[in-house]
Order: sequence, then structure tokens, then C-alpha cells
Amino acid sequence: MVVLLVWASTANVGLQAQEKKIFTHTADLRSGKEDALLDVFKPISDQFESEYGALGTAFTTGEILYQEKRYDDALRNYETVATRGKKYSFLADSARLRLAQTHLLNGESSNALILGREVANSSNKFIGAEAWYTLSRAYLAIGKIDRAEDAYRNIITVNPVYANILKVDLLAGLLSFEKGAYVDAAAHFQRHADNIPSLYYAIACFCQMKDIAKAVSSYQNLLAKAKRGNWVDRARILIGEAIYNTRDYDLAMTFFGPVSPGTPRPT
Repeated sequence: MVVLLVWASTANVGLQAQEKKIFTHTADLRSGKEDALLDVFKPISDQFESEYGALGTAFTTGEILYQEKRYDDALRNYETVATRGKKYSFLADSARLRLAQTHLLNGESSNALILGREVANSSNKFIGAEAWYTLSRAYLAIGKIDRAEDAYRNIITVNPVYANILKVDLLAGLLSFEKGAYVDAAAHFQRHADNIPSLYYAIACFCQMKDIAKAVSSYQNLLAKAKRGNWVDRARILIGEAIYNTRDYDLAMTFFGPVSPGTPRPT
């Protein structure tokens, strides 16, 4: 159970003259309780005097569902805002961006590409950069590396601040990895020694480079951050396979052991 605080202000007026309202409701965010959550927000939406406030509430609902990974329910809210809020460009573009991101998370890269292109030229630099980031990931997901790289470069062009953001640097590393530029990819991943996915992909690079010593060293760093789990199990398998290919079978067997519960078997 959680108490939701919703704040909204009317649009097209000065900051000091904005109408501010706060409503508190208790909502059950457990899986299967989506209808109850939406029932909470409907009466809140009805209390706002402006269309902008109502659409803002619908977007907030979508954000909660998105964070709860209830992507199909989130999509419906974002679609409502994108369709009905066209005259509010920032709100509508934000909704279309979230639609693209949600489709990408659902494995629907083609839909993500269509929606991402719609907001890539947004006048808002944050939305534009996020749209290009989403486009790059979508192209990467379907194996169009050249287009993914073009989209990546557009992220930095639209908003240079993004060059220093973790997820964008990791994207650069993944692009290099997919091209077989493992030294460059490893350099990106090694910049983020506190990030578990970065450590895993650094190990993947070293295994591709047949640098077992560096792979094992990065694995020890990974273990210091995550004692067990999917990332650790996948790293062990990578290193085990790399060592097996050197025909040091006894050492390889030390990495091929029981995996953590829930870890998918390699295919």
C-alpha cells in the first residue's frame, strides 16, 4: 500500500498565479490491482478544472504503471495523453516518448522507431536526446548498427550533456562491442566500475579478446558488487567457455557450477 501525492498546476498563466492542488489517496500497487489504481486517479482527474491538469494526472498514472513494469496498462494512459493533449506540446511529446520507450521494453522495436522519430526533433533538448537514445537502442535491437550509431551521434548533437551520462556511455560501449571493436568497448565499460552491467560487459570484451587474466580480475570486481544472481552466473559461463577454449578443462570446470535460481540456461 502506498499514499500517492498528486500536484498539478494550470497552464498558460504565470508561475505565481498558478492554481495548485494536492490530493492524497491510498492505493494498492500490487500486481493485479491496476483497475483499483486507475479508479483512484479518475476522481482526482475530475477535480481538476483544466484539461491540462486532467491530462497531467493521466500521464502520472502512466508513470506509476511504467515504474511498476505494467507496460500494457501504461501504454493506454500515454496514448490518451498523446492523442488528447496535442495542443500541449511538452506533455504530448513526453507521452509519445514514453510510448516509444514502452514499446521498446515490450520488444516491439518497429513501434518504438515510429514513435521515437515523431519526437526526435522536439524543441525540448531533453525529449529530443531521449528520443534519439531510444532510437539508437531500437536500431541496435534489430541489428542495424550503422543507423544505431547515427542515432547515438544525434544524442550528443542535440544535447552535449548526454555524453557524460552513464546509460549513453554504455550504449557507446555496446555499439563498439557489436562492431567487434572490443578494446574500445572495454574502455567504455571500465569507466563505470560500480555498475554491474558494465562489469559484465567488460568481462565479455576480455573474453572475446582472449585476455583471461583481465576477465577474471573484472569478475572479482563483479563479485564484490553482486555475490550472486543473473549477471554473476552469465559472467561465470563466459569465462568458463573462454578458458575451455584454451583447453584448460580443469580450470574451466571451476566456473561451470550451479547457477542461481531463476538464471536462464544458455542457448
